[in-house]
Amino acid sequence: MSTEKTKTYEFYGLSYRQNAQSPELFAFVASSDRLVDLCGVARKSEHNLANYQRAIDKKRVSEELKKFFLIPQNCSPTAIVLSLHENEIAKFKFTTLKLGDDSIKLPGIEFKKLSVEYSVPEQLERTEVISLAKSFLDQRLHENKKIDKDEDAEANAEAAQSESVEESADYLEPLVEEQSEEEDNLEGDDSPDQPLEIGTSILQKLRDKLDHDEEVTDELYSTLCDMLKPALVIDGQHRLFGAASVEENIPFLACALVEPEWREQVFQFAVINDRAEGIPKPFITALAGMSLTGDELQKLTERLSQAGVQLWEVEVMQRIGLFQESPFNGLIEFKVGANSQKGLGYQTMKTLGKQWYEPSKNAALDQLMRMLYQKTDGKKLSKKTMFQKWQDPTALDWFTFFLEFWKKVQQKFAPLGMWVPHGSQLMTAVGLLIFQEVFFIKASGMLSMVELQDVDSSDRKAEIMKTYSKVVDKYLEKFEKKHFTKPWRGSLNHPDGKAALRDYFGDIYDGLSTTNHKLFRDE
Repeated sequence: MSTEKTKTYEFYGLSYRQNAQSPELFAFVASSDRLVDLCGVARKSEHNLANYQRAIDKKRVSEELKKFFLIPQNCSPTAIVLSLHENEIAKFKFTTLKLGDDSIKLPGIEFKKLSVEYSVPEQLERTEVISLAKSFLDQRLHENKKIDKDEDAEANAEAAQSESVEESADYLEPLVEEQSEEEDNLEGDDSPDQPLEIGTSILQKLRDKLDHDEEVTDELYSTLCDMLKPALVIDGQHRLFGAASVEENIPFLACALVEPEWREQVFQFAVINDRAEGIPKPFITALAGMSLTGDELQKLTERLSQAGVQLWEVEVMQRIGLFQESPFNGLIEFKVGANSQKGLGYQTMKTLGKQWYEPSKNAALDQLMRMLYQKTDGKKLSKKTMFQKWQDPTALDWFTFFLEFWKKVQQKFAPLGMWVPHGSQLMTAVGLLIFQEVFFIKASGMLSMVELQDVDSSDRKAEIMKTYSKVVDKYLEKFEKKHFTKPWRGSLNHPDGKAALRDYFGDIYDGLSTTNHKLFRDE
């Protein structure tokens, strides 16, 4: 039962330890609104650097996480990590329970009920909250001094033992003269001149700030209230607050450390965030491309898009890198394993594919689209409409023209032993990208608008493909193996290198000499 000023909750879960000296863990399921009620967050702020959590990103909560949980099919199965702790206004206790079936044995695991009762900090007097916060900080500062003294005592004991050993050898001379009383006094723990380490210094400044009410800002006061709640969120604050904002009582798995010391909380936060390694985009793309059928991918479109997965990237890289008919099938580095396969660079090949899929500034493909989609009444379609037709997954026009170009390139150079990643100057990601870009430049001058109003729409694509195929042939006939055997200077995957390569391919197509081209010189 809860009142306005006090709240009580009960949760049922499993208690266990992962190692003999590790903290007790309690795993339970609770609705996000209850967890938000129960939990504070040890957030850093301009006025409180002593905490370990980052400030919450409200935009991410409202625009990203809330929208994610508004989709009925979505869930977040990973646990929210908490710390449970008691203070003067927050108490909890565990009651060990028996499972109904005595035949169920869970070695090292106990089924428990967690009962929590606490006063709502926001409902307390301001002076009481500040007083309780002072007690919390005083305790941490006291513990720090105690640790320092214990370490000093241990060091002094070791020194005394060492000195005793030295004195037992009568042939040793005294190594250090006795210190004066004045020097001895200067080395005490309470010396005002002894600098504090940075963490203690920050903590002490925060504690001093609480003695002056005018220095306790609203932001700092809010953090103090959070710190007095019976639980703190160590990991997962954005997911938790995003789910709670949906107001659907979304349940979450929570894993709580039971009464961990402050340094243990900081350690867990550091380890979770340092060890968490984002999955590379190439792997995510490969995952979607290889693990989903086209129908399954289509059904996940909205959810993947909302979750931040770029669907055009999945579509493009799936087609050019994983489809059997693509000349680049199996040749792109998707990084699906620990060892590099030394394939064509993913990012550059993504750019290569995107130039076909989203031809917003591509004069050659713009001409193709206008030829393909011109209306029988002669009216022009909007670019948006043309792009929709071009990208239509049932027609795959962008991929059809992509294949026509690159299959011809493969057919010309593969028999020469040049269709192996990094096996020739052509078969580098940047080489392929610029070779394609120069084709677009030259093709835009060769393609002409063909009047096809009288041609049936079912035959129009075939008629245009005949013209396009001739343009591809004319471009490729200018290039020979010798143009890709002489080593280029260094890496070209930068603006200056790409410009030099663009100029080189342009000169070849125009029939100019490339013997002393800057591509082969260090400048």
